[in-house]
Amino acid sequence: MKARIRDTGAVLPHIHDTGPVLPRVDAHDLAAAFGATETRVLRRLARDPHTLASLRKEILGRLASHGGRPSLEGTTKRRKIPFRPEDWRALGEVARTLSRDLGRRTTTGQVASALIRLSLAGLARATSDAAGTGHRRS
Repeated sequence: MKARIRDTGAVLPHIHDTGPVLPRVDAHDLAAAFGATETRVLRRLARDPHTLASLRKEILGRLASHGGRPSLEGTTKRRKIPFRPEDWRALGEVARTLSRDLGRRTTTGQVASALIRLSLAGLARATSDAAGTGHRRS
């Protein structure tokens, strides 16, 4: 049995900042000051109907662990889908961003699965909307 380490040192007092509250720095001003540029993935996501927030919500709602590696709830089929290398890299960047945001490992395949699900749901809505108005979308 491993012995527990017990800290018997003195408890130090908390540090309280009593200085003046400084005004917040605008994100655009900060980016300009450092010469920052927008990343390719975030630019593509900003123009895409799927926002990072909706993707985060979809993955969080379906990510479940049953003792092993967390997987997306409800996925039972494993298929090989061809991707261009740059698309797979972009999905990987999104997966790393989501992993950092969620505090849980999100795989590239899970991101691809969630994006396909969101796209199909959007397509179904668009198709039913078009059918209801008598217009057909192509």
